[in-house]
Amino acid sequence: MALALALSACQRPAPLVVAPHRVPPQNLRLSERPLDPKRIRGIGSLGDSVMLALEPGVAGDRVSALLEVPKGDCAVVIARGSETVEDLDLLAYGEDGSPLGSDEGPDRQPSLLICPPHPGRIVLAARVAQGHGLVAVGAQRVEPAAAEKVAAHYQVKSRAGTQAARVKAWPGLESLIARERERVGGKFQDLRRVALALDSTAPTILAATVDAERCVHGLFIPSEDVSHLDVAALDDQGRILGRAVGSGRQRALVVCSPITTEITFEVRPHAGRGLAVAALSRSVAGTESEIEGEVLRRDVYPSGDAKRELAIAFERLKKWGYAPRAPITKLDLQVGRRTSRPLTLSGGCTRVDLIGAAPLRGVDARLWSESGALRASSAGGSSATLFACGAGKLRLDASALLGPGPVSVLTQHEPAAPVELARLPLAGGRLVSRMVSRGVLLRADAIGKVTELALSAERLTTVPVLVPMDRCVDVNVAIEGPAAGVELRAVEEGTELELDSAVGENSASTRLCGYGRGARGSVNARIELRAVNSTASALLATRLLSPAD
Repeated sequence: MALALALSACQRPAPLVVAPHRVPPQNLRLSERPLDPKRIRGIGSLGDSVMLALEPGVAGDRVSALLEVPKGDCAVVIARGSETVEDLDLLAYGEDGSPLGSDEGPDRQPSLLICPPHPGRIVLAARVAQGHGLVAVGAQRVEPAAAEKVAAHYQVKSRAGTQAARVKAWPGLESLIARERERVGGKFQDLRRVALALDSTAPTILAATVDAERCVHGLFIPSEDVSHLDVAALDDQGRILGRAVGSGRQRALVVCSPITTEITFEVRPHAGRGLAVAALSRSVAGTESEIEGEVLRRDVYPSGDAKRELAIAFERLKKWGYAPRAPITKLDLQVGRRTSRPLTLSGGCTRVDLIGAAPLRGVDARLWSESGALRASSAGGSSATLFACGAGKLRLDASALLGPGPVSVLTQHEPAAPVELARLPLAGGRLVSRMVSRGVLLRADAIGKVTELALSAERLTTVPVLVPMDRCVDVNVAIEGPAAGVELRAVEEGTELELDSAVGENSASTRLCGYGRGARGSVNARIELRAVNSTASALLATRLLSPAD
């Protein structure tokens, strides 16, 4: 017993467990310290440039910045990407959309030198051509005397000053312009010649001003790197005035207006990335009436009386296979007050044209059913076209937008239009109108197969599409119902590569092309559709286009 007590007295007490040091919890917060581009792996040297923008991106994304440059100075602009960005492009534009330079070489370090004369503010865009990661855009102010030295330091390959040289060196440009003006008629003087950087994934915008009682002629000539241009002229409200036509690879369009107005040309190739020359000319005052050759002319607002405007409309309708008749009614439209007329339509679809005459400035038109349901709507500067599908008694409401004036109402019946258009009359009219405005359809009865679909916001509806080699397929969808819009996405089967996407309030479109694919052959894709909020009934139609379309 004594021995046990002695042993127990000799034992050391167990050590105390040390409590861990507790760090007081901290809240998550946004960092106020900007990213340091020098810490980005693989971004390379930024030199003495000032960082303008730093954002993540994937192929097709753009990182933009608006740069102010003193008028007497040059600027070196650069874009740099992290190591997972495989190809990066850099583009510069003036505020009016005029291109100032581009570096689209197959590398990760594009750069531009921009020297006087240049606009005070320059729009910059770095585009991820391949890969993904962080993209930085920077700029450095440079004295003109040191421009060449600094440009060599940043390995500038494309200079803003080379734009004029590109245009001047364009093969056969002068003869092409001379032949085009002879074909058009009238007399023109040079307004502007620029080299446009084109990409099939997005349109390039070129702004122009049409002076009062004058016309602007646009001639667009692509390089060998791009295939088949699509050129549209839009008014200052974004409405399509017309699409350029032409023989061979070039496209041309004449836009006229009785008042000074701003327009834009949207230029987009069906395939490829490269350059095109845009040669804009302005009519010599007093020669506008001589523009009567084989040319597509569009007027922002009507400049002639009802007799002249109807004669032009009749000629156009005859080319599209209609047999136009005398107007069913004439209306004197006022601003802010609608004028109504009843219409009785037969089965199939009916094209309704409101042809304006001077001094009208804009027209808005809508068709309503007896139950008060909207059947079609349209607006334009000089005229408006509606497609009403299905039989019934309708009411036409019309008003002037900016200035009062007369309109003549024409109707063209198309009994052979697909029955699907009449089953969903609002969607049917929207579908035909969209395809006509895109230049892929002339008449409702030529639309071909129309597919009915039920769309919702919670479920994707898919439609397979096969694009043959060296052809294009134009895909169009229109909806009716409570949905706030429609989303369209084109995805290549197998690779899951997104080919294109579009969102519209009541319709959407995409164009898929199979040019330059070589051994890969045709494009096997699917169209994914969904409604924006709620549900919608939809109609879908496709058009196979040849290279000449």
